[in-house]
Amino acid sequence: MLDSVSQFTSLGFPSEEGAYRPTSENAIRSVSPDWPGEYKAKVWAEVLEPEGAQTLFQYQQDHYAGRPAVTVSDYGRGKVIYVGTLLEPRFYSELARRACEWAKVGLGPEIPPGVDFAVRQGKQHTYSFVLNFSASPKSVTIPGKYRDLLSDKTFNGQIIVPSLDLCVLVEENRSPAGAR
Repeated sequence: MLDSVSQFTSLGFPSEEGAYRPTSENAIRSVSPDWPGEYKAKVWAEVLEPEGAQTLFQYQQDHYAGRPAVTVSDYGRGKVIYVGTLLEPRFYSELARRACEWAKVGLGPEIPPGVDFAVRQGKQHTYSFVLNFSASPKSVTIPGKYRDLLSDKTFNGQIIVPSLDLCVLVEENRSPAGAR
């Protein structure tokens, strides 16, 4: 698989001496006060034509500099985000946080690398699953008092999950789902 334009052009396809060869890395910077910041971009850079959308970020380098890289547009009761490049992971974390905020959906706890978190609603209780796939114990902060159904340990706000293990949590002192 080709990682960059330079690899493609080095495959023997004709190119003029001194022809433009974009780099495989760029950066985008916010043009919106609602989402400040700068992120690394790599692999490809699509030139966007916003046509009614608001530009959130612009490219910073190469002939793409100053051109839209990420746009947002209202659509029905929601929003459409178009990302014209591959960005570093922290951009997508921020995008997910903002999408949840726009949709008025709770985010859940902040999860460290190597840990997964899921919530399932049963008839009587809400179950929170915290899975640690890393080689060391991990700590997750979840407001409230919980009991781990596997170890029978009780946690108050701070859950410690051993390495390569999981906790199945049910909140203590809370009415069952649907109870009045």
